[in-house]
Amino acid sequence: MLIPLEGEATLYISRMGSLQTSKEAKIGLKIREVASPEDFSRKLKTEAGRFKGLGFDDAPYSLISRLKKAGLRLAQHAEAVVKLRQVKEAWEIKAIRRAVRLAEEALAEASKYVKPGVSELEVAAAAERVLRLGGSEFYPFSTLVASGFRASYPHAEPTRKKIRDGEPVVVDLGAKVSGYCADLTRTFFAGKPGEAVAEAWRAVLEARDEAIRGIKPGMTGSEADRLARETLAKHGLEKFFIHGLGHGVGLEVHEAPSLSSAGKEKLVEGMVFTVEPGVYVAGRFGVRVEDTVLLEKGGVKLLTGKLGRELISLL
Repeated sequence: MLIPLEGEATLYISRMGSLQTSKEAKIGLKIREVASPEDFSRKLKTEAGRFKGLGFDDAPYSLISRLKKAGLRLAQHAEAVVKLRQVKEAWEIKAIRRAVRLAEEALAEASKYVKPGVSELEVAAAAERVLRLGGSEFYPFSTLVASGFRASYPHAEPTRKKIRDGEPVVVDLGAKVSGYCADLTRTFFAGKPGEAVAEAWRAVLEARDEAIRGIKPGMTGSEADRLARETLAKHGLEKFFIHGLGHGVGLEVHEAPSLSSAGKEKLVEGMVFTVEPGVYVAGRFGVRVEDTVLLEKGGVKLLTGKLGRELISLL
């Protein structure tokens, strides 16, 4: 899409998608069909050649090389788009809330299958059925289900592994409604877990609560991350928290801002992001809880509703 400082935006699209886009686009666009990458380069040069330069958000190296050969002056300006997307308007928040509700329903259904003898794939299938029937337009990412020792892998996709008695089962899933995403994680237990797992889970819940209470506008992403990290450190578990506290959520399930030790950007009112502390003891077990939240003037507001709160296991 070419967006000039003044005037109408132009969307360049293949012939396969032009009819659907013209019928279903939510905003007014000038649509130009392209037959090939070379055709796109020629048409873009004709349209954009009058500009002093052309900034781009993200593009494959092959496309950038082709556009440069066509004589276009290019510079990456992803930050401009990132900043526009970080602070959500009311209608965007409404769409994210709907996605969160759907994700909660999927987690609730998944929880019914967390029992000894059921495979991780069966748990994922139960959740994904609810997502599709409930109106999720797409899975923002592959539904993650990991039990027992596999729960120590933060991004473990489901396998045929059968759940065993007492194991933690981490279920991380997303929904997409009106183009906007939700991202939620719950850890369920197939029976009574061992004491080490229970202690780690209680510490993770404490870290979650401390972060939700403590995050305020004006803090940096690294300061928010530190709230959870220091809580886990009190329990001797900080070294097992191997990722950041959270990430922005919107049109993409992972976007700015970054709530991590590297997060230098200040958090501002209207941002939507996740809070997701976790503990991963390699080869033994893992536990994580994740909510999608909205930053308001007074602090964090959970977008998770009653159902999502009820799905937090209290040991």
